Amino acid sequence: MKKLNLILSFLTLLILLISCSNSITIIEGQYYQQKIDFFSTYNLKDSLLVELEKLSRNEVHDTLCEKNKEDIRILKHAVEYNLLRRPFIRLKSNNGEKLMLYMSLEEFNQFKDYKLSETRKGEKVVALKAKVKDISFDDHQIYDLIRFKFIDKKNTEKH
Repeated sequence: MKKLNLILSFLTLLILLISCSNSITIIEGQYYQQKIDFFSTYNLKDSLLVELEKLSRNEVHDTLCEKNKEDIRILKHAVEYNLLRRPFIRLKSNNGEKLMLYMSLEEFNQFKDYKLSETRKGEKVVALKAKVKDISFDDHQIYDLIRFKFIDKKNTEKH
């Protein structure tokens, strides 16, 4: 009887873990950049990142204004998924949605040669396909990169 209870408990735990896990999916889109990106924290000083992590442990109190409550909730989400110290790129998916794609610094460095002016004007177009884990937050579509490949890199500059 003990063995049966242990097995049932283990199976229940396994089912809960599987059902609560974030979904893995494939996304395709075009790399794009913004002039100012308020979510970018990976290159901040470590002392500031430590302070942000401490702030994320604060409780959300009723005395805070709605904006501050939302900021703390976003910060808690970022800390939970270890996003503060990781870079990301933005993708515009094939259906027009704008996504944030977090990745390692090594993967991020593959995008450093694309200048804002070139990608915004369409002089350089970079399309990619990525296997990702969905870690979205409210209406922010956020993904954790598992792996990606470039589908198309075009330099459309006219000489």
